Amino acid sequence: MIIRSSDLKEGMILKNDILGKNGILLIARKAILTEKHIKNIRKLKIPYVCVLEEDREEQIRSKDFQWEKEYHKALLAVQSVFHNARLGNKLELDKIQQAIEPFIKELIKDNNILSKIRKINILDQYTYSHSINVGVLAIITGKWLGFPLNELKELTLAGILHDIGKSMIPFEILNKPDKLTDEEFKMVKAHVIHGYNYLKKTPGISVDILDGIRQHHERMDGSGYPLNLKGFEIHKYARVIAVVDTFDAIISKRPYKSRKSPFEAIEILHNSLFHALDSHICNVFLDNIFPLYIGNSVKLNSNEVGKIVTINKYLPTKPLVKVDDKFIDLSKNSNYEIVDLMI
Repeated sequence: MIIRSSDLKEGMILKNDILGKNGILLIARKAILTEKHIKNIRKLKIPYVCVLEEDREEQIRSKDFQWEKEYHKALLAVQSVFHNARLGNKLELDKIQQAIEPFIKELIKDNNILSKIRKINILDQYTYSHSINVGVLAIITGKWLGFPLNELKELTLAGILHDIGKSMIPFEILNKPDKLTDEEFKMVKAHVIHGYNYLKKTPGISVDILDGIRQHHERMDGSGYPLNLKGFEIHKYARVIAVVDTFDAIISKRPYKSRKSPFEAIEILHNSLFHALDSHICNVFLDNIFPLYIGNSVKLNSNEVGKIVTINKYLPTKPLVKVDDKFIDLSKNSNYEIVDLMI
């Protein structure tokens, strides 16, 4: 449906991208228009804009709502699993699989999941939401790597259950805001063994899933734990989980550490692919994650808000940002840096 810019209203959904004079993306299609979007469209003197029909808008909102419902169902299932593990009850594999099966189907067919994760921010339930997010990022990465469907399902389950051993760690240690003592850190590191020992008693759980969980803190250079494995001694599920676990932990707010921007996380991963993480998996993840942030709004240390135009693969924290009518190349201007990603 084509309407005059003067008739635009907040909440309408763009049908097509809005591009600037040089073909630069200003507002991405399927964006839900805000007052600021509308002001910018009118400021650019764009006479007409194509928006979705009301029934299509409702379909998109309904789809997002359905996905959030499935996310929260999976989250509740994870909470229940962790609670039962803490009590020493057996894992009911069929129940967790039933809870996450619709969720997995959504993940397999939806390539825009990353933006949805950012909108669901459950700070007081980090362990649970982190477990779901690792499962989400694992299946996305597995798709990018070309894993078959059966492996994608196993990888997702391994990602969701990767930290189940933390249910055996005292809350006061997991949520301690100060630096852990050597003894406390040793207790936390033991979560991979606790998780493995708990899950291996579960009928129907595969050795591949168990290895993915036990080995997700192993590192390619042998610096990880608990077995100090190196290179391809580490199961491929664990190598995928190591990458996405690191990424989500960095961009999440934890009791003992504030969250960083995805661009800082990308830079940390880029620096780690030469020694600690699987370079192929890391490169595939980074190559596919970069484009997902183009067109996103960011806040700069100058308090200005702009949109990402392009991202330099080798300087991911220094993209080209458009603020109003000016372009700021953060790789060439050290006075600016991104302090937050706007949702």
